[in-house]
Amino acid sequence: MASTAGLILADGSERPLAPGFSIGRADDNDLRIEGPTVSRHHAIVTAEGDRWFLEDRGSFNGTSLNGSRIQPGAKVPLRHGDRIGLGAESVVFSAPGSLIDPEVTTALQAGPPALRPAHVDHPPGGVIIGVGDEIIFRLVRVDLQAIFRGAIPIEVKNHGRFY
Repeated sequence: MASTAGLILADGSERPLAPGFSIGRADDNDLRIEGPTVSRHHAIVTAEGDRWFLEDRGSFNGTSLNGSRIQPGAKVPLRHGDRIGLGAESVVFSAPGSLIDPEVTTALQAGPPALRPAHVDHPPGGVIIGVGDEIIFRLVRVDLQAIFRGAIPIEVKNHGRFY
């Protein structure tokens, strides 16, 4: 079940949402907006599982989410604080109970260790490429035709083991 949510209108008032909440200029909508750029049946807000979604119903002037126009018929997920544009009018989606977004990718607390600059050695019979003191890979034989064919013999060192 989706968390309790509402739409904050331009005058600061808030309208609670129910699944299948319709927005438009016509009298049969749950939220009636009289602006001339709002279509009679402009958009609908639906609940699926624990998420709320916005869908444009083929409006003439379009529906936008945070400034990006959405395609008619496409359901886009809503997040707390999203600005919904309905023609020239706008409302804000409010769902403070859903501040944790399951689709957000979180950053690592600590990044990978810093690498020292790579070095390249040219010993007879091959090329060795490494980072710091560790060899990344060694080209045993440098042959331009083999490079273009992708058939260069390579020794790869990984944690002290050769493969």
